[in-house]
Amino acid sequence: MPFSLNTKITTLIGIFTIVGMSYAGFAVIDNRYAHAGELKQLEKKIDANRISDLEDKIFSLQFKIQSGEGTALDAALLERYQNQMNVLTK
Repeated sequence: MPFSLNTKITTLIGIFTIVGMSYAGFAVIDNRYAHAGELKQLEKKIDANRISDLEDKIFSLQFKIQSGEGTALDAALLERYQNQMNVLTK
């Protein structure tokens, strides 16, 4: 029994709709996850911000300690921040 033209067109439209929706779904899923290159760039920016923050804290604590206002806690924090800086800059 031959199919009518209307049935063939409806079937083709259905197939194209399913394929199109599948493609769109994969595109949405793919865009939700960071690509490896983007992740590396983001890690570099985070590290740069962290290094800048540590430099500011180290400078402030060194100034405080050199001016004679530093406490034992300030010295311990300075050592901790310098260790973190060494890890980040390796």
